[in-house]
Formats: sequence, C-alpha cells, structure tokens
Amino acid sequence: MHKWAMFILFIAASVLGLAVIIFAPPTGDEEIIPEAQENEIQFIMTNYQFDKQEYKITAGVPMTLTMVNKQGIHGVMIQGTDINLTPDNSSQEVTFDEPGEYTLLCSIMCGPGHDDMVAKLIVEPAENAEPNDEELAGSVA
Repeated sequence: MHKWAMFILFIAASVLGLAVIIFAPPTGDEEIIPEAQENEIQFIMTNYQFDKQEYKITAGVPMTLTMVNKQGIHGVMIQGTDINLTPDNSSQEVTFDEPGEYTLLCSIMCGPGHDDMVAKLIVEPAENAEPNDEELAGSVA
C-alpha cells in the first residue's frame, strides 16, 4: 500500500509541476520597443497585421522608415517603390517628393494570414512648406 501512495503522490506532483510550467504568468521579459524618433515611422508587425491601417507622412520631408517584428518574422514592401525592409535591413531613410498613397505589404511569407497583411502609406502635401530659392526669385520679378 505504501508503494501506491508514493506512486499517486509522484503523479500528482508531476501534473502540478506541468500545470505550473504551461500556465505560468508571463515573466515580463517581453521585448520593449523603443519610441519612434522625430521623423521616423515604425511599422510594428505582429502575426498577420501591421500595428496601424494607415501611416501618414509629409511630401518632401526626409523620414526614416523602420520595421519592428514584434511577433513572427515579416518584411515591409512598399508597392511602386524599391523599398523592402527585412529583418537584415530593417530601416531606411527616404523622401517622398509627391503626395499619394502607397500599399504596404508583408514581403516575407509568414503563415496563413500573410495575404491579409496590408496597410497604406499616405504621403500628404506639405501645407506650410517654405518656398525654395527658385520660387522666391520668380515671385520678385
């Protein structure tokens, strides 16, 4: 009878230990994403979605585009441009000269929701852009 009690105690302790391992609360070791700097857009990627549906920038303003993989492995391709951010090349400085809309796509096959990973980059016209030297010369004449 003593052997059966020890066996049951061993099984109960094993099940309890397994439950603690599986259902343990998060340890807080989650990656901390640094805040975006001035003139930086961050595309924070999780499985099958961008963190925003639309990102807005101003035409003529140099911007740093940065991709952050928060969950899974992804890339960001901007249709109509040669921009393709990947885990090995996750940041690029760009200047969009003309206003318009661009489609953002995940460029790395990441699983069953890959085709749904779509967002927009909206390049807005410069509202209060200072005139350049040529425009100033033309307005004086």
